[in-house]
Amino acid sequence: MGLIRLIIFTAVAFGAGVLFERAGARERCDLAGGEWTRTTTGARVCASPVTGEFNG
Repeated sequence: MGLIRLIIFTAVAFGAGVLFERAGARERCDLAGGEWTRTTTGARVCASPVTGEFNG
């Protein structure tokens, strides 16, 4: 029973961490003046509205 709780807790914590990091990345992109967009592969990136290049 303890192992199951550990696995569930770890999965929830991992999911929350991913969502938290995505929100932070979007906020940093806005502060940098970028545009939060998707690539052709579906990845979310911060692109410069001027050049269209990805800022990482």
